[in-house]
Amino acid sequence: MKLSILLHVFAALMTKQKFAPLYPFSKKKFAFKFFRSDNKPVNYTFFLLGLISFAHFSNMADIWNLIRFI
Repeated sequence: MKLSILLHVFAALMTKQKFAPLYPFSKKKFAFKFFRSDNKPVNYTFFLLGLISFAHFSNMADIWNLIRFI
């Protein structure tokens, strides 16, 4: 769970849109500006990486429940 949050924040930092990842402790905004947030190939790649990490760190019962939910 903690890893997924950190990876999400890291992916958001790579976009051109600035945001404050340490809010409410710091209001300073950051962005690495590697790509736009509406870049479909990048979004699909991160989605695929998220699915792979979910499958790696979950047991098969969780995966089956997610598939049935969809």
